[in-house]
Amino acid sequence: MENTITVKAQCTFVSAIGYGNIYRCNFKSNEFEQRACSIVLIEDDKQIFLEEHSSPEIVTLEFEKIAVMVDYKRPTFSGFVDDKMNAWKLTSISL
Repeated sequence: MENTITVKAQCTFVSAIGYGNIYRCNFKSNEFEQRACSIVLIEDDKQIFLEEHSSPEIVTLEFEKIAVMVDYKRPTFSGFVDDKMNAWKLTSISL
């Protein structure tokens, strides 16, 4: 598996948690084997996302793999943990 991925996704707000927001993202491109995920956006990145994104527009998201076999499904950084428990950190958001 690659250490970076770029995907087009349609993201919809799900809920707020203490340190950020959760969005459900359905991947529209085939660069990643998983078809959807829930991403966490911490407070620092949430404002950038809100400025770039009008739910549920399709956006381009770039992620970098930062860990494998993590012990938790909900990250404490902006990004997501995939089905194989690999942690992916969000590095870029664009329309």
